[in-house]
Amino acid sequence: MNLAFKRILMPVILVLRVAGIAAPATGQETLTGPPGGLLRALEAEISELFETNRRCVVRVHTIYDSDVAGLGFGNGYTHGTGFLIDGDGHVLTVDKAVKGASEIRVTLADGQTSRASFVASDPTSDVAVIRVSEAPEAHIAFGNSDQVRVGHYTFVLGNAFGQLLPSIGSVYEVAEGEDLIQITSSVYPSYGGAPVFDSSGRVMGMVWAAPLFPHGGSSLQPVSDQPTSVFVIPINRARRVATHLIESGHVTYGWLGVEVDRESHPVLVTRVAKDGPAWRSGIRPGDHIVTYNGLPVAGPYHLERLVMETAPGDSVPIRVRRESITMSTQALVSGRESGSPVIHPNGQLVGMSVSPAEQELFQKIQTLERELGRLRTLMQKSP
Repeated sequence: MNLAFKRILMPVILVLRVAGIAAPATGQETLTGPPGGLLRALEAEISELFETNRRCVVRVHTIYDSDVAGLGFGNGYTHGTGFLIDGDGHVLTVDKAVKGASEIRVTLADGQTSRASFVASDPTSDVAVIRVSEAPEAHIAFGNSDQVRVGHYTFVLGNAFGQLLPSIGSVYEVAEGEDLIQITSSVYPSYGGAPVFDSSGRVMGMVWAAPLFPHGGSSLQPVSDQPTSVFVIPINRARRVATHLIESGHVTYGWLGVEVDRESHPVLVTRVAKDGPAWRSGIRPGDHIVTYNGLPVAGPYHLERLVMETAPGDSVPIRVRRESITMSTQALVSGRESGSPVIHPNGQLVGMSVSPAEQELFQKIQTLERELGRLRTLMQKSP
């Protein structure tokens, strides 16, 4: 069975209903056209999307010395995914796929394997760039992640046990405050760094993390068959970070010098670094930050992202509320080098979780996917 088709449950159901092939009102299904005609056309278009882009996707294999890998003997190995972003052989992937590796190898779509050199990485965004000297000139086409909306289809092409396998899903949350996108998709652990395409075949993001549900599945069940909520780094941010890494080898972020209550809205300041930008502007603990650089602050993570994206040396207008009084001030933002990633110890972004209801929904979707696969097999066998 075509793996891409197996995972196209929700898009196919929607297309079938719009086309009138399914008739839920009567509880009966009727075919208004040649059996499988629409499905074959849809399958062909999806296959073309993947075939067009697979030569730009690479499988990343890293080797770690025993001391780095935490082993008493031998070497450690990890696998990930990356994709070519220019004609110079630069490959975009996630930091955790290559950080600290003693050797990096990549396998191209044609099966050719070669060594890759480490260019630079940014732990804060978990974005890394490596370079392949003998890479094809073809590279990925960039989309615009600012235009991604809930319900948009997603197409992932990642490294699964040494093979490039597709996975199809849809966007179900765009967390603008955290600058992350969540999609429904079946992925393997080595999909980290995999490109996420939109319906036009352009990259709209990169797979960052896929926390698995801790309950409701067999310990022997393949990762790809378990319900997952995939966190995606928007391509606009990943591309911006990659540009800095290629040009200067590091990323410098803006620094305001405040600590805030992670659950508050409006954002409550809990600590202010003495003589830091916020302190010099008059901001004190107990103040609520209402706007930053003219934009309403949606929450703590939104403020963090806005500050990080501010160029060091910029003077930014800030509105704060102190008790019942709203005041305006200017802060001269300082710079700081990239540090530790802003993630929870379990690897999931703080504040983002998957509910039991979502877990149950994903399990039902997986069951329906299997039923759809059986239906397609029967249609192929019918005269």
